[in-house]
Amino acid sequence: MTTEVAKPEQRKEVSIRDRMLSAADRVQAAIGNAMDARRCLLIAALQIEGDRKLLEVATTQDGIRSIVSSVAKAALYGWEIGGPGGDAYLVPFNLNVGKRGEQQYVKKAQLIPGYKGLRALVRRSGECETICETVHEGDKYEFRGPFEQPVHVRSQDLDRRTKPVTHAYVLAYFFRTHTFKCVSWSAQECIAHRDQYSQNWENALRYAKGDESKLTDNPWHPSNPAFGVMCMKTVCRFAINRGELPISVQDRTIAQHDDESPKAPVTIDVDAMAAVESLDEEDPVARAIDQHGADETRPSPGVNIDEFRESLVACTSIADVNRCEKEFLTTSATDDERLNVEAECQRMREHLSEQRPRGRK
Repeated sequence: MTTEVAKPEQRKEVSIRDRMLSAADRVQAAIGNAMDARRCLLIAALQIEGDRKLLEVATTQDGIRSIVSSVAKAALYGWEIGGPGGDAYLVPFNLNVGKRGEQQYVKKAQLIPGYKGLRALVRRSGECETICETVHEGDKYEFRGPFEQPVHVRSQDLDRRTKPVTHAYVLAYFFRTHTFKCVSWSAQECIAHRDQYSQNWENALRYAKGDESKLTDNPWHPSNPAFGVMCMKTVCRFAINRGELPISVQDRTIAQHDDESPKAPVTIDVDAMAAVESLDEEDPVARAIDQHGADETRPSPGVNIDEFRESLVACTSIADVNRCEKEFLTTSATDDERLNVEAECQRMREHLSEQRPRGRK
């Protein structure tokens, strides 16, 4: 009598797409009837499958959680990640989750709004209609002021779109007052903003190690066809954060999500991160995704940005600005709010320095 030895059961490998779609019910419960969660996850999976770096993120447990969470957050604002709409995108990052003084990096994906997604937020306010445009070399362009419609006559060259971008602007028409609002930046201003704030560009420079040919694939490189899109997004985001374009309070937080952050490593509270369970466990993840989306739609407790801006405008000296900034940084503000406040305080200090009367000879 012979006995057969049972072969060990082989575990079936689950694809990235199937793993994401397995979370469709939980994402749908988190976003309600805002969008079709299965469609959003499928479109995001298609983007991931075509990007090697995003695939590396999706193979880790922390990475796949960040991807599903980003899809849920985007759906709350009516955005699809990737796809023909181009409302928002996923960008891979190495994030430092170690405690203070320790370095422990994990691969995660971050939600980055596109200019179409930001423009949709402005239109949703119902106060105005907006357009975002790029000006290319050979176009006739004249910026006539922030409350005037600019003069922009496109050249008739067939290769116009392949020529260098010289300006990017967003123009809004307000229905109630029948007035215009125009925010215009030159390509040089966009590049300066990129060099100061873009973590994506900083990572590209570190990877290229002086090889210019490796930078051309980055959308922030002036020779890349996506450079104009990055400029439009930057100008639109700047106008929203400065209050030049209207969006709801609930939408303002998502507009601040970007790769434009200080070049120091991003840190995460490891205790809070430990509360997020595996995707294979339904209830904890549903609560985590639901809570994460809810936190994005309400202002931080104890923080009133409007009151701070009113006190900042009333400052008459650099010492007053420093005092306002110090008081705000002691509140429970988010990292994005702190960055915006620091930038606004610096601009106010520069403005006051320019207005300071020079001493007599």
